Amino acid sequence: MRMFKLIADICSLPYRIGFSLWKSYMLRKKRASLPGFTIVVGNLTIGGSGKTPFVIEITRELVDRGIRVAVLTRGYARKSSNLVVLNPKLSPKPSVRETGDEPMLIFRKLGERVPVVIHKDRIRSAKLASEQFDVQAFVLDDAFQHLKVLPDYSVLLINLSDINGGALLPLGRFREPIDAIRRADLVVVNYRDKPFDDRDFRFGVPYTRMRYELKSDEFKGVRAFAFAGIANPKEFKRMLEASGIELVGFKRFRDHKWYSEKDLRKIIADARKAGAEVILTTEKDFVRIESPPPDIRPVPLSVEIEELDNIAAVIARRINPPH
Repeated sequence: MRMFKLIADICSLPYRIGFSLWKSYMLRKKRASLPGFTIVVGNLTIGGSGKTPFVIEITRELVDRGIRVAVLTRGYARKSSNLVVLNPKLSPKPSVRETGDEPMLIFRKLGERVPVVIHKDRIRSAKLASEQFDVQAFVLDDAFQHLKVLPDYSVLLINLSDINGGALLPLGRFREPIDAIRRADLVVVNYRDKPFDDRDFRFGVPYTRMRYELKSDEFKGVRAFAFAGIANPKEFKRMLEASGIELVGFKRFRDHKWYSEKDLRKIIADARKAGAEVILTTEKDFVRIESPPPDIRPVPLSVEIEELDNIAAVIARRINPPH
């Protein structure tokens, strides 16, 4: 273990130096202010930490308070590099291959009432959103390291298992050293069902906690075959088993996997061979299946974010200060 840490530290040295120089340069130069209150949501690691569920929930809370919001996102692993808009007022909508899975999931989970603008240039996206939708606030998904933009409020999500830091890329999972957590206005610790002592958090930054679990008991006791192409498929499998589902098979795919008809036929054949009564997958995977067979069902998650109402109220007051 010590040898791996030493190798990881050596391999990450060029990345650490390069990123530090770039970050120092970006933080010294004039950063762009978007034409509206700017909420940045991100993390320090590659892989799942709950960014997408948090973006959905905080956006929903702000919209329910009468705030006009647009979500800006890069659309990782999509099949287009063009600027694409999911516009609540226009049909037909772009395909999920044009938008990417996370933007489409965000749009659908928000009831198709919030514009989602997809492009790597968040400044260009914000300008278009401001002109077309007269928004008051922007929620930037996966943008904690997007230092070109000056945030008004930064939210950092981190898994409890990562709270003590870890090796940087390329061998490790961390994009930045753990001390970058102090750049956030709020830290959200995704603790799942693990015990979390407040003394474990030592960074002097306001923080809250979140976890998610399966939303329904519909499949409890059912023989199910499941598959997932997400950052942390083991966690999805754990939640299925913890909910009382009898898993007769589980198949993992790479993150953001685009499923072909051949893939789906193989999944269905494997499920039947295992004696499954139903085939389950994540909502994010389900979005990536353009014509889902009736055999495959998405499993909705229930997200619990402590103090969400207070967080949204604080942000809303900053967007619309009381007179």
